[in-house]
Order: sequence, then structure tokens, then C-alpha cells
Amino acid sequence: MSITSPNERLIDSFGTHWMKYVTPTFVYVLLMLIIVLLFVFSQFLTGYSHASGAVAYFFTFALLVGIHHWYFHRILSEYMMDIVVTTKRFMFLRCNLFLSDDTHEISLDRILAVEAKKRGIIQNILGYGTLWFDTGGTSTDKGPIIPLVPHPHRRVREIMSLLRTQGS
Repeated sequence: MSITSPNERLIDSFGTHWMKYVTPTFVYVLLMLIIVLLFVFSQFLTGYSHASGAVAYFFTFALLVGIHHWYFHRILSEYMMDIVVTTKRFMFLRCNLFLSDDTHEISLDRILAVEAKKRGIIQNILGYGTLWFDTGGTSTDKGPIIPLVPHPHRRVREIMSLLRTQGS
């Protein structure tokens, strides 16, 4: 990422909250428990028919390898989302290893308001939420929404102070 304007400077740069790891880790642990049960089932099946037990064992092993690779792909790419705030623009980078590389950029001139939302007890205890940008004519259901932002209310104050300094 390059800042092209000579009078543009970096204000803040941060990643998304660690909660992005919780769901894939939970799914991974649950699937690993199922894999263990399938290995036990394939061993049980071998007692009745060696061929069917071998097929079940191979299928379970292939499933194990696939799930294991999915999890580490997800964690290594960390469904990476980074947020950069400069004196001229707000950038939201979303990258998923080998699959996508998206950059959303909003000029601070276009931002009318910024809203932070922390919903539920988990988001309030762990201190993360979503940011919504009003660029004119969008509702809170649609428009630029950035999930898993750590300390969203502090980020809103930073962006709003930038907007006030730009307006004066």
C-alpha cells in the first residue's frame, strides 16, 4: 500500500479482533471429534468386512486431511482484514490466501457520519463491534460495514475528529 499524496499521513492502522479465530476453531474441534468417531467406526467395520473397513478408513483419512488443510488455510490467511486510516481516506483490506484480495477505500470527504455497534454480551465484554459509514443515501442495513473492529467507539472518535479537522 502506498500513500500517493505528499500531504497524506498515516493516522492509525489496526487488524480485526481475535474473535475471527473462534468460529473456525470451534468447527475444527467439532469435526475432529467426528473424525475420531469415524476412525472407531471404520475399525469396528473391519471386524465384519476387511474391504469395507479399509474403504471407510481411507475415506475418513481423506476427510481428516481435507479438514486439517481447510483449518490451517483459514488460520494462515486469517481471513485477514486490516484497517488503515490516513488524513485523506479510510481503507479496509480483506485478504483470503489464494482466493481473494479486496480493498475498500472511502475518501474522508465522502463520509458524513460513522457509527459503531457493539451487540450482545460477548462483544461488550471482549470490546469489539462493527463500524458503519454513512456516505449519503445508505441505510445501516447496507453500505460500508466493517465487522470485528476492536474498540469501535474509540475508532469512531478518531475518524470523527479527522472529519472535523478536515471540515474546518
